[in-house]
Amino acid sequence: MRSVHTDVRSWFDAIDTHAVEGVNKVLVGCKVDLEKRAVSIEAAQTLAKDLGCQYIETSSKDDTNVQKAFEMLMG
Repeated sequence: MRSVHTDVRSWFDAIDTHAVEGVNKVLVGCKVDLEKRAVSIEAAQTLAKDLGCQYIETSSKDDTNVQKAFEMLMG
């Protein structure tokens, strides 16, 4: 099984390849309303820092930071 980090890095590489230069990128941790986490906050924050982007945690179930995540993308 591929790691979450490998997948995210692959997606960010695709963005760098196909998007316009300087496009806003945000790493979004979703389903934070769940008790069991797939990725720790610290690991996600470190990955976001390595990728040079912001990190935010969201939950569509209870509407936590969903609007803010879109606002971050808009710059």
